[in-house]
Amino acid sequence: HGASRITRQSCPVGYANRDGTCVDVDECLLRKPCQHECRNTVGSFQCVCPPGYQLLPNGRSCKDIDECADQGIQCGHNQMCFNTRGGYQCLDTPCPASYQSGRSPGTCYRPCSLDCAAGGSPLLLQYKLLTLPSGIPANHNVVRLSAFSESGVLQQRTSFTVLEQEPVTGESGPVFGIRDEAGRGIIFTLRALNRAGLVRLKVQATTISLQGRITYQSIFIIYVSISTYPY
Repeated sequence: HGASRITRQSCPVGYANRDGTCVDVDECLLRKPCQHECRNTVGSFQCVCPPGYQLLPNGRSCKDIDECADQGIQCGHNQMCFNTRGGYQCLDTPCPASYQSGRSPGTCYRPCSLDCAAGGSPLLLQYKLLTLPSGIPANHNVVRLSAFSESGVLQQRTSFTVLEQEPVTGESGPVFGIRDEAGRGIIFTLRALNRAGLVRLKVQATTISLQGRITYQSIFIIYVSISTYPY
């Protein structure tokens, strides 16, 4: 009589009663509460994110830091700042000879002369930057391309072709495919994205008139960064 007995209720939060003793619960093992890494602390736990990510206010999920915007990264002439998941890169985005820089970053256009209507060289060259998490399955749509005329009209009778594809180091064969859908080009995964790295795609958009003549051509150069992590 009179001996005090420890009950489950009398242990503080983060502790459990084991044979009459309050022991620290390892929440990391028990619940796996963190998106990236969990560190058990006395009576609690702490979530940690990989370099280049920050912890969200919920204390569990990780969000990529946009170094290009948040740190005001200034890349060199003819370069664009590419915010990748966990870092950034300054990518060369030069305009070819006979092209001029457009108003928006990463856009080049060829001043129109008589050969424009004859379907000569592409009128527009556009750089696009895309970052994806790892683990995206095969046959998953990742980006939609549209061709517009100089006056901003969507070119409906347009077909899209991948001219070049530089895959991630260590990958053999193409990672992405493209299909036409209602005048737009849908880039999709040919396989699951399980290897981190950078893929460069060169896509040509060709618009055909009702008479079957090429009326407009543009080039997209797309850099796709695949993350090490699924977030």
